[in-house]
Amino acid sequence: MKGTRRWLETHAVPMRNERGNIISVLGVTRDITVSKTALDEIRDSEDKRRLIMIGALDAIICIDSNGHIPFCNPQAGFMFGWN
Repeated sequence: MKGTRRWLETHAVPMRNERGNIISVLGVTRDITVSKTALDEIRDSEDKRRLIMIGALDAIICIDSNGHIPFCNPQAGFMFGWN
């Protein structure tokens, strides 16, 4: 739409003649606004979740399927004596 900001992704490749000289450029540009906006929303959501978990008064411990702890909030560290 006219007057709106868009995110674009461009790829360009030089086109050469038989002597190796660049005679033109082949470029492809695509509109990535929808995917960029969705990615920004996911990042914002993750940031909000992280801030809530860090500020919680209860202990929060996340355990992955391998039994590792990729995240625990400061309250869990305090409660269990973890660094």
